[in-house]
Amino acid sequence: MINFLSSAIFLYHKALYRGGASHFLLYVSLYFAFLFFCPHLGAYA
Repeated sequence: MINFLSSAIFLYHKALYRGGASHFLLYVSLYFAFLFFCPHLGAYA
């Protein structure tokens, strides 16, 4: 999980440098929401 967070932060800085931070932030938040809710949905199903 630490490696994933560091790579996500690195990619975020790269996208921020290119000026596409808003779209990248949207995708990252969706990805984190998917990672967070998917195991919970699987546990309750």
